[in-house]
Amino acid sequence: MKATNNTRFAGTSKLVAGLLLAGSFLAPMAAKADPDYMGKFTLAHETRWGTATLPAGDYTMSVDTNSKTIWIRNVATRKVAVEFAEIGVTTKDSPSEIHIAVRGDERVVSEVEISEVGEVYSLVHPFGKERRNTEEANSTASEIIYLAEK
Repeated sequence: MKATNNTRFAGTSKLVAGLLLAGSFLAPMAAKADPDYMGKFTLAHETRWGTATLPAGDYTMSVDTNSKTIWIRNVATRKVAVEFAEIGVTTKDSPSEIHIAVRGDERVVSEVEISEVGEVYSLVHPFGKERRNTEEANSTASEIIYLAEK
């Protein structure tokens, strides 16, 4: 069967409608190129942050609250780790901080609190769900790293 002009027009209009719909979702993301927060910090030891293992060194961090994303970039290697943020509310009027849970030689980022944005990252069980709260609390120390504005 031969395609008529009406059939071609219907197909083209569906394509145009789809592109417009996709553009309506992508435009707000493209318009907001600047992150809500940019900072820098130094890790003295290898530290796990979500699924990434970060070697000791200098890092920059960017947080975008719209996409709920944290970008962590190693200054020396330029490698980037991406974690999802859980934007919460902070009541503290203190400097921005990264909390690191320490158990033996293991270090895990357990919380990130940014005074300008709020709590953006939090792990209830930084060493995995198999640990019980009391056992984890008794065997875990913590370190605080202060974030500097970039």
